[in-house]
Amino acid sequence: METEHYYVEEPKSKYIEHIIRARIKNFDLIFKSASGIFSATEIDKASKLLIEKAEIPTHSRILDLGCGYGMIGIVAAKSCPTCYVTLTDINKRAVTLAKENILLNRVGNAEARQGDIYESVQDGKFDVILLNPPMAAGRDIVLRMIKQAPNYLNNYGSLQIVANKNKGGKVLFDEMKKLFKEVKVLAKSGGFWVVKGTI
Repeated sequence: METEHYYVEEPKSKYIEHIIRARIKNFDLIFKSASGIFSATEIDKASKLLIEKAEIPTHSRILDLGCGYGMIGIVAAKSCPTCYVTLTDINKRAVTLAKENILLNRVGNAEARQGDIYESVQDGKFDVILLNPPMAAGRDIVLRMIKQAPNYLNNYGSLQIVANKNKGGKVLFDEMKKLFKEVKVLAKSGGFWVVKGTI
């Protein structure tokens, strides 16, 4: 890759650590973040919208796909104690931080794994996949994440994504309509839509 973005296995940027404090869904949280990771210095608005509006049934197995430093998966785990959350990312730096943040926020029902797309969960089936698509990685990678999602979902499982409708999101939502029995919009805010596809 000619210009580095966060969707790489080994970020080459100098490691600069950041601490992010946030209150999300009535939880006071603290996250370690670092350079070479998506939205390294603040909670991304789209990610926050996704986790605030996501529909998560109790006792679900959840996949936070492309987890970054782990905010979405950690909030999902804390807000659903009967759920189990697997956080995955291609970026080794992100996964190391996600593991630290799971401990830092005292989350007992989550784990983080490193791997590209669904590589680290080949054995798994989930009830919910949460995704803020890594648009910087290019449309091909994002479409693979969406197209392969049904293979990793249990019956009546859902893929829930957030994207800017006018900046590539419409293509993703149209793709979901081809793959899922039911597709509905859960929220709209500032150009971003949270969309749920159920198989």
